[in-house]
Amino acid sequence: VKKGLGDPNIMQSILKSLHTQNVPYIATIGVSLTKAAQNLCKGQTVIGLAAYKEFANDKTYIVHDEIGPKTLYDSLTTIFPHVQTVTLIHAKDDKIMKEVKALQILMKQGHKNLQCLSIINTNDLQMVCAHIKGQVVLILKDLTIVSGLDVILKATQTLGIPVVASDEGSVKAGAAYAFGVS
Repeated sequence: VKKGLGDPNIMQSILKSLHTQNVPYIATIGVSLTKAAQNLCKGQTVIGLAAYKEFANDKTYIVHDEIGPKTLYDSLTTIFPHVQTVTLIHAKDDKIMKEVKALQILMKQGHKNLQCLSIINTNDLQMVCAHIKGQVVLILKDLTIVSGLDVILKATQTLGIPVVASDEGSVKAGAAYAFGVS
């Protein structure tokens, strides 16, 4: 599904193909993809990563695999104590938006600025990266963003600022740090 590049039509096509092939287990990453798999792949078992536990049922299992916004904020401000502005690049996804709102509150309470740049799909990343104002770029567990990580890394390398991610794979690709559950 990663090859869907955050495009809902491509992801839907992949899920329909998995359903047609009668694949017994489908592992998804993210809220929207888990919902889509539940709707399109009836009768097949869905294992949802980074999705709401409320989605769990007799055919859907949710794996809790992330840290909360407070732990993320505390870690970020410990590693980068002098940073005043963090740029958060995120997709417009229900689950991600809850995390964004929580981070906005924590940053405001800590007298820090959070610049939020949102995209609909990976095609928007190049334009959005032209507006980075933070001293650090933060990306959450966000399939759409991680699919376009190379664009973000190219922009931040030009600006000379680090990227902090939420997964090991992003560090292997060039992010400076990652905070997450392993």
